[in-house]
Order: sequence, then structure tokens, then C-alpha cells
Amino acid sequence: MPSAALALLIMSASYFSPGFALSSHFDSDGVPLSELSWSSSLAVVAVSFSGLFTFIFLMLACLCCKKGEIGFKEFQNVEGDEYQADMSTLASPASASSPDVYILPLSEVSLPVAKQPSRSVQLQKSTDASCHSLLYIKEIGHGWFGKVLLGEVTSGLSSTQVVVKELNTSASVQEQMRFLEEAQPYRALQHPALVQCLAQCTEATPYLLIMEFCPLGDVKGYLRSCRAADSVTPDPLLLQRIACQIASGLLHLHKHDYRHSDLALRNCLLTSDVNVKIGDYGLAHSKYKDDYFVTSDQSWVPLRWIAPELVDEVHGNILMADQTKQSNIW
Repeated sequence: MPSAALALLIMSASYFSPGFALSSHFDSDGVPLSELSWSSSLAVVAVSFSGLFTFIFLMLACLCCKKGEIGFKEFQNVEGDEYQADMSTLASPASASSPDVYILPLSEVSLPVAKQPSRSVQLQKSTDASCHSLLYIKEIGHGWFGKVLLGEVTSGLSSTQVVVKELNTSASVQEQMRFLEEAQPYRALQHPALVQCLAQCTEATPYLLIMEFCPLGDVKGYLRSCRAADSVTPDPLLLQRIACQIASGLLHLHKHDYRHSDLALRNCLLTSDVNVKIGDYGLAHSKYKDDYFVTSDQSWVPLRWIAPELVDEVHGNILMADQTKQSNIW
């Protein structure tokens, strides 16, 4: 294309050269021709030069368009493959920032598989369990309802450790209903991130709730113990897994139209393999008294963690509304 344009340019220049145009104004003897012939020749020269300039301009425009077809090829992958991130480097500290900043891939987090009670231990969640196979080991605390005890359920030659919540024998009917309603989500639902209420004994007083035993205690106490021991530092991936498991358990509660009345690390428990389960044994009020504000009507309000829209003040008294899904997430 450029060679053809160059040849056409040379031919046009030679044909429409000023010498050729001027030679047409004289005859063979050197006598000038008429004024009409002179003006006609000038017109031919003018048209020729304008056509030549137009041609050159068009050629330059074509060359510019040809060059513009490069576009964004310099940003394309020449191999035609999609970029694949190296996930193995994401869990390491960021090289350009401080050593305490981590980028943690969610793909590393996996929820635990639900563990069912031993088959030899016959605990029925839909009906009352017999209390005759229950052996008390020791008392581990108190709740608003009464004692919390470590126990064992035996069946044949096998046994399983459990936690028993015992309601005071002097409890009113309203307190009995509250005691059983608090355990309802943990009896009705089964999820790896929820503490299981294995059975209840209500055929006689005192009422008993038999709960799954989580030997590492609540998450807040576990993290505090890790901070106190200089040699033990929680793995960042472990902290991320804890957060994901709590979110998974809360989502399951919300799907079945349950709300948690006091969702916090102090009310989440750890199994022996460091998996988190939402649920508690009713010990938070006695173990973490500084986390609560006690109102005039003896309500325990976790002011530092509760959603602001749930708290109101009337005549110097603090009032708290019921929890919602949104306040649980907050």
C-alpha cells in the first residue's frame, strides 16, 4: 500500500509539474498563446496540487488508523489463559506492610462435621430422658436458675460426659417456662455450630437440662488464657474459622426464626478440637459480671455490646427491647 501510493505520487508530480504547465503557454516558435489558455493552465495546476494534498492527507489518516488498531493488546495475556491467583501466598504476612497484617483466604476455612452422641448412650431429644442413668461428678457454677454440674450419662459399659443445668425446686411456673424456653433452639435444631441440648428431665423436680459438654469452655476465656501465656498465640486462621463458625450457627438460628438473647464470645463454647458452638451453660452473669449493667428491675444488660437501637432511657431507668436478627448481626 505505501509503495503504490509513492508511485502514484511521483506520476502525479511529473505530470502536473510547473514546467509542463508553463510549456503549454507558448507555441513551437516561442510565441505566447492566448490569455484563455494561460488561465486554463493555471486552473489545471491548482486542481492538481489540491488533489495531491488531499491524497497525502488521506494516506496519513489511513496510517494513523492502522496504528490505532493496537488498542489494549499490551494488557492482554499473550497465552490466552485467565490469571490464576497463587492462594498459597495469601496466608502469609503482607511483605509491604507491618508483620501483623495478614491476608487470609476464605478457602482455607472449613466447618466441622457434626458429631452425634455415642450410640450406646440413649438420649432422646424429643422426649424426657430418664434421670436414673445420670451420675453427678462436680458442681461447676451457678446461673439465674440454679446449679450447673458436670455429669456422666451411663449406658451399659460406656459413658458420656455432659453438663447438667438444674432448676431450683422453688422455681415458679414462669421460671420453669423460661428455663425450658431458653433451651428450645438447642433441642429443636441440629447444626455443627450449635450446642446440643441432649435431653431434659421434667417428670419430677428439680427440672434438668442435659447439655453437650464442651471441655475448653467459652471462647472469651480461651482467648484470654492464650493472651496470658506468652508462648501461646492464636493462629490467625483459627480466629477466622471461629468467626465463620459463629456466623454459620447464627444464620441457622435465623433461618428457623430464632433470635439469640446475648450473642457474644462469652456465650459461645469450644469443643476439644477447638470448634465453636453457639450456646452456653448460663454462667456468663456470674463469670463476667463487669460485662453487664444491672437495671432496677434486675435485668442484665450488656451495654458495651448491645445494638444501640435496643436501649432506651426513661426517667433515669434503662429499658431494653427484644433482640432482632439485625441486632444479633450487629
